[in-house]
Amino acid sequence: MKYKLKAYDIWELGQRERQEDSIFPEYGQAKPSDRLFILCDGMGGHSSGNVASRTVCMAMSKTVLERCPNPEGGFTDEDFLAALEDAYDALDAADDGAEKKMGTTLTFLKFHDQGATIAHIGDSRVYHIRPGKRLEDTKILFQTIDHSLVNDLVRTGNLTPEEAKNSNQKNVINRAMQSHGERRCKADIYHTSDIRPGDYFIMCSDGILESMEDETFRYVFSAEGGDDEQKRETIIEGTKDNRDNHSAIIVHILDDRQPVNQPSPRMRPHPAVKPRPNDRKDKLSPTIQLIRWIIIALIVMLLGWLGYNAFFDKDEKCKDIENVQPETGHPTPPAKGKTPGAGEGKSGNTSGQSGAAVATEPHEPGDEAVQSGDASEGEGAGEGSQDPHEGEPEAEVDADNAADAPEGAAYPVRVGGDDDDEEGDDDADDDDVASSDDQNDSENQQDLLDKHNDKDKSKK
Repeated sequence: MKYKLKAYDIWELGQRERQEDSIFPEYGQAKPSDRLFILCDGMGGHSSGNVASRTVCMAMSKTVLERCPNPEGGFTDEDFLAALEDAYDALDAADDGAEKKMGTTLTFLKFHDQGATIAHIGDSRVYHIRPGKRLEDTKILFQTIDHSLVNDLVRTGNLTPEEAKNSNQKNVINRAMQSHGERRCKADIYHTSDIRPGDYFIMCSDGILESMEDETFRYVFSAEGGDDEQKRETIIEGTKDNRDNHSAIIVHILDDRQPVNQPSPRMRPHPAVKPRPNDRKDKLSPTIQLIRWIIIALIVMLLGWLGYNAFFDKDEKCKDIENVQPETGHPTPPAKGKTPGAGEGKSGNTSGQSGAAVATEPHEPGDEAVQSGDASEGEGAGEGSQDPHEGEPEAEVDADNAADAPEGAAYPVRVGGDDDDEEGDDDADDDDVASSDDQNDSENQQDLLDKHNDKDKSKK
């Protein structure tokens, strides 16, 4: 079978001081014509894990390319087993005699005229994914089964998958390629001819799997995951905080009519992957958009209602301020002629001003008329009612000035409690007494009228 493909690689150090993962072709050297891919993870904690992984990659690639010079020609299991034996021999030759023997995992992928051959030893994985438009449409057609202790415990029912993720034995593997081992571990081999344009083959070490799960792979390699470079960057971003070395090879099977770098739809962030800043423009569903517009409308209505109430409340306060006397702070009294008269009983003055108005009317010479309000009538009207001007200073009739006033003039009235008056004025004017008692006020005014009449008679 002939294929047109494009390969991408990831080779990250993680939090380790030394890179023990090795890949073939070497990092950044993959070409569209390559049909052989190998990834090895040197065993951490063992001497020269980086040497072991590099040795296996070099030995197996050398044997395969020598036995199968035509990249798209035939490839058999015998070819693979011969390459595996050569790799074991190379490990034995590279052994430095350390007590802990160096070792490595193996993942192997070879495309040929009958399809593809996949093989693995250890807990590094190979995935075959057929992408759909969305995560739900994307299928994992095949993935290798880890040769690990926790995976065996899960298969036998001694651990749940969730318990296996957090187990402190999850890095213990029961198959690996080691130098001078008691026995040479066999590889699991898988063949497939169900390969279509658009399919992805992903090879990865267990360092990638610290933060990437099957569902995450399905999302990343769906059409929603973006183009190939975006998929690669998404995996790098999602695994940047991983502790272990992590490496991967991504092989994309292309259509003969499809350009190598054909762009895919924009990526939609997945919860398990940290999105990049340029990938946050999600399209909202119609229901969410409707809810959003309803919320915006309610907020606008609320702001309008608050503004309306604030405007008219301010207008009422302005009217109240206009009706207040600036000097005293009291409400402005009604205009003259509109104040309820003594005896009407509407407002019921209880102060000395009710029913105690004194005035003069124009008259002919020699003819005087003095009108005085009926005090007793004012008292009856004011009972039980509150004076709207209660608390204001009461008017006093200036007796001395009234006696000297010209004929026909109104008696001078002085407002008690004036701050400009001196204390001596209060002592001198014994007749100017302001009383809140309506009866006393009426009697004082009557005395003043009598004195005035007596003075006029004496003049005549």
